[in-house]
Amino acid sequence: MSFIFSWIKKQLEYLKDSFPDIIRGFIFFFLAISGVLCAFILRYAGFNGIIIATASVSVEFIGMMICYFFFKNFIKTGKDTEFSRTDKLKKS
Repeated sequence: MSFIFSWIKKQLEYLKDSFPDIIRGFIFFFLAISGVLCAFILRYAGFNGIIIATASVSVEFIGMMICYFFFKNFIKTGKDTEFSRTDKLKKS
């Protein structure tokens, strides 16, 4: 029985530690589907297809740009990590 409680406590600690990442995930998800949400809202409001397409593509582009700038710290290429390793070795 105590094993179950310790396992639950451990899982809750993992959840607490990953809470900022969960929030970032929700922000990324909302920005990624912002164009579709805009299209649904405009369709419900009764606009025509040209306005819906133009507005939703524009909103989606802006959302993707915000995603890129917001999450660019998490994007690393193999060359960036390789150069950072060699720089650290040279400085030592």
